[in-house]
Amino acid sequence: MMNYKKYCTGCGLCKALNGIELKKDSKGFWHPTESFELSNRICPISGVHTSNLDYTDIWGRNKAVYLGWSNDTVLRNKASSGGIISEVACYLLLSKKVDEIIHVGVDLTCPTKTTVYFSKTPDDVVSHCGSRYCISSPLSELNRLEKGKKYAFIGKPCDVVALRNYMVLKPELNDNIPYLLSFFCMGLPSDDAQIKLLYQLKCEDCASLDYRGNGWPGYATAIDKKGFKHEITYNESWGKILGRDLMPACRFCIDGIGEMADIACGDAWFLTKDNKPDFSEHKGRNVIFSGTDKGEKLLQEMFLQKLISLRTYNNYKEELPLIQTSQWNRRREMSVRILAMKLLLQDYPSYNKKVLKQFSKGLSRKQNIKILFGTVKRIVNGKI
Repeated sequence: MMNYKKYCTGCGLCKALNGIELKKDSKGFWHPTESFELSNRICPISGVHTSNLDYTDIWGRNKAVYLGWSNDTVLRNKASSGGIISEVACYLLLSKKVDEIIHVGVDLTCPTKTTVYFSKTPDDVVSHCGSRYCISSPLSELNRLEKGKKYAFIGKPCDVVALRNYMVLKPELNDNIPYLLSFFCMGLPSDDAQIKLLYQLKCEDCASLDYRGNGWPGYATAIDKKGFKHEITYNESWGKILGRDLMPACRFCIDGIGEMADIACGDAWFLTKDNKPDFSEHKGRNVIFSGTDKGEKLLQEMFLQKLISLRTYNNYKEELPLIQTSQWNRRREMSVRILAMKLLLQDYPSYNKKVLKQFSKGLSRKQNIKILFGTVKRIVNGKI
């Protein structure tokens, strides 16, 4: 039987639906204190969302793929990358397509924690925009939905999977929450990682913390209570600290690209001469997936109104493996990673075997063996 507690993503949906108490583990990740009867039909690790999928592209079932950014230069600079998700959220409010946006932002009592916000105006959306590389439970307050109101939800890919799975069981929610938006995610850093980040920033009494933004990729920037600024690069903050201490479920997440969302965005890094992502400062640029007809229609409306810039990303199949290498590798390697878990009698996700096989096409026997033994080694050493 799947160990849903071990691979819980901490989305908070069980709390919103059943009032189940969430408790933090030693790393700060939230877990339910009791079993949730719908886990095998809702939780991302159940693999329900992969059960009837027929993939022809490792990058998901997209209607279209674009490069683009918000035409609001202030928002584009403030946002984590191109500002598309925030611009879409603002447009949904201004066009009266929704009444509120459900998303997370910084907790005003602690700069390394998050709070769920129900934003009613574009100003509210912008004030809470930007990456929060810390623990969040954006579905924990879904019980606050009001009848007759329409909402858009912005969350991590796993949050969107959980919500989409629940909406299959409760189809009336499709009218209540007509838009699901997401972003590329490589994992959720622990509370310990936050402490290490502030230590590296040499900020002992932190008043505010921006993980990214104010440029692309921008700097991890902490301001202490005396007003002094402390900065390190994105490569230092994510690459050397935050990305090295992630939630266990993130190691076996098959969807870090938000494929169950209506619209999902990631960083469309420029490439260096040796085809490596260029993390030097530029104007923000998104890779944009329209995952549904609804999402595609919305993007085209905004493009015609000149709110966003869009260009069809014709060669994304060639460039994205270089730009989003970690996402590419994780999806391709998932089948072998799960095999390693099986061999060592560990709990593993119940993803569709056909999907896993489709993703792993192109890997050589030598690569598969290397992945297998590498995963076994990490399991034995307690790193998984």
